[in-house]
Amino acid sequence: MTTIIEFGSRRHESYDFYSDKDAYILFSPNDNFVKEKKELERQGYSVTTSSIRRAKYLSAGGNLFVKHVFFEGAAISGTEEEITNIKNLWRPARSYDHEIEENVEMLGLLEVIPSTKESMATVNDIIICSLRNILIRKLANKGIFVFSWKDVISLSVKHNFINEIDAKVMFQARRYKNVYRFGFFPKLNEIFIQNLELISKKVIDKKRRFRFGSHKQILASPETVEEGSYSQLRAIELLCSHYHFHESMKKYSALVKDPAYFSALCSNRALERTSR
Repeated sequence: MTTIIEFGSRRHESYDFYSDKDAYILFSPNDNFVKEKKELERQGYSVTTSSIRRAKYLSAGGNLFVKHVFFEGAAISGTEEEITNIKNLWRPARSYDHEIEENVEMLGLLEVIPSTKESMATVNDIIICSLRNILIRKLANKGIFVFSWKDVISLSVKHNFINEIDAKVMFQARRYKNVYRFGFFPKLNEIFIQNLELISKKVIDKKRRFRFGSHKQILASPETVEEGSYSQLRAIELLCSHYHFHESMKKYSALVKDPAYFSALCSNRALERTSR
């Protein structure tokens, strides 16, 4: 029997009309969870799936996503027993520096940005999500485990990772991100992106220059990162924003909305499936 957990901003007070709806399906080897996943997606949920065995492995290794889902989420279907078992296995990792570096590298994609209005929304999404991920892990290195936007940003101010003005910009970027995930393109300008760039430099203590790229550079961007990785997915998302007007890009835009599937397979198989 599968267990469905709702987590994220919908479980906190810090959500609005455009906030994501997040659900996690925990399944046993013989469970057929595909139908439940499709039903949740029909209801507007972004769905992550995992076997019980995989969740236990990640929990024992101090995985922060597992901490987020199982400690702050709530079961809306299934049994609490497996949730309790997985929570009891959780131990913090010695360091989250490697995961911080992965998110820093993600920002390297923004050295080649398309110049369309749609791309600005995508760039904002990549930056603010990466910043949140980095700050979550910098706080975790201090033994502080928080995941809501409100807690992450306020505690990051308290620990001098960012200042109050940065916090206001990040909250605005989060609102833009939510609107974008809802299928709209908020009006963003270069000045706002530059403000996020300054915050990024402060948070990661490393200069990342976000700049517009040529048509040729944008086309080549997905090939510059690891095959089948989440970075490649986001590079494809930037490519989609560059070709937003082209009918043939719709199938790839649909793929972008399923990062868990994309990351689970090599990209060639994922793209092949989409083109059928």
